[in-house]
Amino acid sequence: MLRITLIISGVVIFALILVSFMAGVFDSVRLSKEMAGPYNLVYREYRGPFSGIRLTLNDVYKYVRDQKKVRAEAGFGIFYDNPAKTPQDSLRSIAGVITDSLIEVNDPYKSASFRETEAIVGRFPIRSLLSYVMGTGKFYPSLQKFLEENSLELSGPVMEIYNSSEKRIIYIAPVGSKVSPAPEFGK
Repeated sequence: MLRITLIISGVVIFALILVSFMAGVFDSVRLSKEMAGPYNLVYREYRGPFSGIRLTLNDVYKYVRDQKKVRAEAGFGIFYDNPAKTPQDSLRSIAGVITDSLIEVNDPYKSASFRETEAIVGRFPIRSLLSYVMGTGKFYPSLQKFLEENSLELSGPVMEIYNSSEKRIIYIAPVGSKVSPAPEFGK
């Protein structure tokens, strides 16, 4: 009986460690101040909980692939509001794909550039779907601490780039500019 209990305990512990690894629990986000962009974007606007942008991102990807016959380099999300200060149903974001050039699109799709900017950049590996949640949970507290320690302020919304071919999420937090590099929401 003791042997069976030890085997089951060992399997459970191994499974927990494996799930933790796949979620990114043991990974960290390294921050650096560097130039980021420019990026050519095709996107749709989204209002609601940030967790809902995945459907919008998939819709834009299919539109670009099927209607425009353009290859998307990566997916992205730009988040305009602080979820701690804004009601969930009022959160503004845009989601879509990065392309190698600006292309003409039809409503409700939009095309614009995320201009080159000085930014705090963080990178986090994609190991599973849980990595997106874990990366967010690690990046934003680290960003806040970095901004405070270096007396910096954000100059626009944070952009997250989801690069599945490189298996990583790149977080871009613009600083040091008077003008936001991101497209204006609602325009």
